[in-house]
Amino acid sequence: MLDIPIHIVLLSKHLSVVEKSSAAENVAARGGRGGGKPATDWLLKTVKPHGKRADFLRYFLAFSNGRSVEDCMAHFNMKRPNVFAYWTAINRDHGIGYALRDGVITPILPPKQNPKSIFGVK
Repeated sequence: MLDIPIHIVLLSKHLSVVEKSSAAENVAARGGRGGGKPATDWLLKTVKPHGKRADFLRYFLAFSNGRSVEDCMAHFNMKRPNVFAYWTAINRDHGIGYALRDGVITPILPPKQNPKSIFGVK
């Protein structure tokens, strides 16, 4: 058993409940199902210009109004959880966020970034 003080465990459980309830309230306030992950304040690292992650991002960046999850699933021949696994990894490793609204994903770039700069092109 780990020697973690009980107040830290209880606090972390409390915080996750607060975060979930406030996210649910935000979705309800917007009037529908939605979600996503926010972009960080800066680009954590550039995306390698060649590879599946880059292709995945280019697919979404090509459309200013976003793309549906179902279109992405068909285009890349992947299941729905894999689409969100890619976005989670992109957010964690690069700081690029996304908005999900009614089944449509729209990328959110960090401030002062453009589609070329996230691939390391000046």
